[in-house]
Amino acid sequence: MAIDIGADILIKIREEFDGIFNSKSANGDYIQKILKKVEDGTATMQDVSTFSKGIGTKLSELLKKHLSAENLPDGTLYYNIADTVLGGTLHDNYELINSVAGQVQKELDKPLGINIKPQKAKFPAERVHLIINAVCDKTANADTIERRLTSPVENVTESFYNDYVEENAKFRSDAGLKVYIIRDDHNGCCEWCSKLAGKYEYPDKVPKDVYRRHDNCGCTTTFDNSKGKFQNVWSKKSWTPSAEEKERMKNIKANATKYTPQQARAKEKEIKQKIADRTAKNMISENDYHTKAELVKMPLSKLREETTEMAKKYYASGKSGISFGGANTDEVAKNLTANASRNSLTKDYMALKKHLIDIDKSGKSGIIDLVKETGIKGVPNIPPKKIDVKGLKINSDHISERNHNVTFDDAISFIEKADISLTKWQGEYENYYSTSGATFVNTISKEIETSFTADEFDDKAKKMMEVIEQWKKK
Repeated sequence: MAIDIGADILIKIREEFDGIFNSKSANGDYIQKILKKVEDGTATMQDVSTFSKGIGTKLSELLKKHLSAENLPDGTLYYNIADTVLGGTLHDNYELINSVAGQVQKELDKPLGINIKPQKAKFPAERVHLIINAVCDKTANADTIERRLTSPVENVTESFYNDYVEENAKFRSDAGLKVYIIRDDHNGCCEWCSKLAGKYEYPDKVPKDVYRRHDNCGCTTTFDNSKGKFQNVWSKKSWTPSAEEKERMKNIKANATKYTPQQARAKEKEIKQKIADRTAKNMISENDYHTKAELVKMPLSKLREETTEMAKKYYASGKSGISFGGANTDEVAKNLTANASRNSLTKDYMALKKHLIDIDKSGKSGIIDLVKETGIKGVPNIPPKKIDVKGLKINSDHISERNHNVTFDDAISFIEKADISLTKWQGEYENYYSTSGATFVNTISKEIETSFTADEFDDKAKKMMEVIEQWKKK
């Protein structure tokens, strides 16, 4: 059995990686210069791109050093070790790049009068797992494994930045800003890259491969919001506001409702109470909490943030049994986690998780029991278990043979609008039910095994949906 030394290796790599921010080496020096520019508010998105390249290179060096044969049990890189180390360190880089890019974006937006919150790109879990699987390939020799710890690690780290660009370009375009995507090959990459280099109006004129990278690719991709240019969110037609329109926009804030200090405090209290009420009624499901294994891989700053949010929700629920004496519960939550160690934060998170699950279940236990009474098989989940529908495929032969007359889009819609899911065969299958129809998913193969409309529900399924509809009306 493989000895799981992944957590120890992860800690060592993190300690050495943190050292580059104080290092006088060439790699550390230019990373420090970029971070100084970020701190001063003078950094550009080009700097963020360079930063992503630098930390990608440093991480690949540390991975090759600590995951070499002499540091591994039997000289073998087992999956559990690779998953802990690469999963943890690549997620660190993802968090770091999105954080730096967000800070830079805010500074770039200030002189343009743009007040749009930078959006965090989705973590590309599938891409990361492809790398993890590749480095655990027992048929590959040591040189091949080392190469797989180099370019793929560097490229996926740089892709975190590209994903940020893509996510924020879309968000800002949807918000009505005029956005351009700029790809620069720096006159020295390759013929394929030189054809992609240029400035493209988003979204209609952007080439589909503009964000793609090959091994050792030296291109950078950024986006630009044109000053003074806006577009209609629906028609995408651009316009430049007149002086009169600019003045009207400038006065929106000036004409906003003004409160006396007493009214402002009362309004703040009212808003906080609404947030607390909504939080207490909408606790996230058990499936949305992190496991202890995930907490070990999580960067300390992220763990502190997650634990703080958990504490806020627990205190806001009013179920803690603690008398705060009028103190701000959010501040109490922050103080709880401010100087806590990783070990303390992990313990606090797991304890808060149990409390919140108990609170959540107390509100849902009634409907779960009613669903079970219908006789339908499977473990009920309300809300339904989350699943990434983008990676699903469909068994169209089965659906055609049964004459279900359901398209792939229909099947996905039944999942997205589901009121409940039923877990079967110890999690191998998840069956989603909505008022329109049902979709059964094999969670291992990521295949939609069958899907059918509500008029094909059997008596137990119909009864279950009736019970849920009555519960929703309460």
